Amino acid sequence: MQKFFLALAVLMLTLVSYAQQEEYQLGISKQFFPNDTTRTFTVIQGNLDQVKMILSKTYGEPEGSGGVVCWKNIKIPGIAKKVKVILHDGIMTDGEDMFTITYSNDEVKYKESLTKLEQNQSRYMDIQVLNMKGEEIINTYQLETLINDYLLQILNKK
Repeated sequence: MQKFFLALAVLMLTLVSYAQQEEYQLGISKQFFPNDTTRTFTVIQGNLDQVKMILSKTYGEPEGSGGVVCWKNIKIPGIAKKVKVILHDGIMTDGEDMFTITYSNDEVKYKESLTKLEQNQSRYMDIQVLNMKGEEIINTYQLETLINDYLLQILNKK
């Protein structure tokens, strides 16, 4: 009987620790313009506080501060030229008819905004991949999938 309860306790601890290792998930947002489509990869699940640290561990120290930082000269398998990866970390405010997203480049304002969320606000984070000139490069479903899988591989590295 004691062995049964010991095994049950070990099983429960294993399940609890597994549940705490939440995997990251990304949603792909598209904005359509006359000559182009902008794609961003929105972090919809996972520890948002860790994303910048994980990307910095992979790419090195980013340029920028606050809620907008950038890593340059990044090589992504399957893409011929080097790219820049931009992390936007800000606040989404739900309005009556629409929502707005704001980012701050000021480190103090950025940190303050994260600690003073109102009832209709939530943290919002997305990742954008551009060529070194700052232009869109993700123009096919195949590239969209390649970048999504690549980012998830980095974020969910165990």
